[in-house]
Amino acid sequence: MSYCILYKRIFIRTKDERYIVLAQAGDNNVWTTDYNTGREKRSRSWEAWNFNENKFDFSDKEINTWLQERLKIAAERASEDGLSLKQAAEKFGYYKAIAIGGRSTYATTYGMVNNFFSPTKGTVVEFDEFVAAFGGLHIGYWTDSYKRTETFTKEEDLRQAFENLKKSTNSTLWITPSYPYSLEDFLNVKFGKSKLSVNIQAVYGDSFSGPIVRYVKSILPLKMTTKKEEAVSVHYSTVEGLFEVISAALKRNGYQLKSLSYQKA
Repeated sequence: MSYCILYKRIFIRTKDERYIVLAQAGDNNVWTTDYNTGREKRSRSWEAWNFNENKFDFSDKEINTWLQERLKIAAERASEDGLSLKQAAEKFGYYKAIAIGGRSTYATTYGMVNNFFSPTKGTVVEFDEFVAAFGGLHIGYWTDSYKRTETFTKEEDLRQAFENLKKSTNSTLWITPSYPYSLEDFLNVKFGKSKLSVNIQAVYGDSFSGPIVRYVKSILPLKMTTKKEEAVSVHYSTVEGLFEVISAALKRNGYQLKSLSYQKA
């Protein structure tokens, strides 16, 4: 049976407190070669999850409504097998042909999928700071049998272009990150697979360096664990592609980022 595998996600928060949910996903039956190892692995790619609607950003409530509707459909199918709502939730992945990471559909519960798509459970970054780190977002679409993409670095331009393309083309629109490999590196650090160190200097001249020692549930705002006069530990996870993001956050707290070193696992 063919099913969708969800691997990772990041939530881009827009100015009106909505979310672009970038999800890394792929089909269980599609494979590709990993050129670093020479081994085959399941194919996966990054794309904004559209929740079955032709738009790109969603509120917490809209995401939750979509999840509830999926659970209702799963429960209807499960009832044909004589199962209860609770049992349908436990076997949600099987009835909706979806899995999380290396789990099977049978082992993927509604709670797991709910957590995957919940901004409070994942990594959240502001739109402008995502652009600063990863170069923007692409809108992709088909026209005259050709696949086309346009890149946007401003939220207003992305929104206007999306609405214009909805009216001018019959194609389904999709949104992807400009540099998905940098995004992959970033999330590898968050999940503890790589090491990162920063050298921070206070605006008034004192300098100190310290490793990233703790991971965070959300990227911003950056939180300091100590006072300015003391050595600083930063609640953060990132890679060198996020130099601008860290710099901006540190500046708001009275610091300047002097250097950043990154070592892949």
